[in-house]
Amino acid sequence: MAPIPTYNWNGFYIGGHVGYGWGHMSDAVFDPTGTLVDSVGFDSSGGFGGGQIGVNYMVTPNWVLGVEADVSAADIKGSIPACAATGCASANTKVDDFGTVRGRLGYAWNNVLFYGTGGWAWSHANANRQITCVAAGGGVCPGGPSPSLLTGQNASASGTESGWAAGGGIE
Repeated sequence: MAPIPTYNWNGFYIGGHVGYGWGHMSDAVFDPTGTLVDSVGFDSSGGFGGGQIGVNYMVTPNWVLGVEADVSAADIKGSIPACAATGCASANTKVDDFGTVRGRLGYAWNNVLFYGTGGWAWSHANANRQITCVAAGGGVCPGGPSPSLLTGQNASASGTESGWAAGGGIE
């Protein structure tokens, strides 16, 4: 009697992906005494695409260990105009790339793999802010831009953040 053939999950793989991301950011604004002055928020959205690479190894007839990495270029943007007692500004953010490096553990049921995954994640983003008016005497800008030298000034920052990623799926 011949043994029942089983699906082989061993091996190296590469692939591509495209998607759409969205999010909501909120922030609380406090005065120097620690009193909540305002709460602001904005939405961001945009597309992304990239690739992944990985390898799987079957350690028993049903258990699969693997390692996977992915990277994506992105255009996920958001913006917000906001005013405070000292004036008004507009701000925008953009996530331009992100990725992960993860381990995974799966259970193979013939040609179906149920798995969990987890590891390190990172993203790179830019933020820009432009002063649109400066309030005279601590009031809100009346009717538009002010004659201040600060009006129109820009500030920008960029950086990479890292954290963790976790998930699961079926292949």
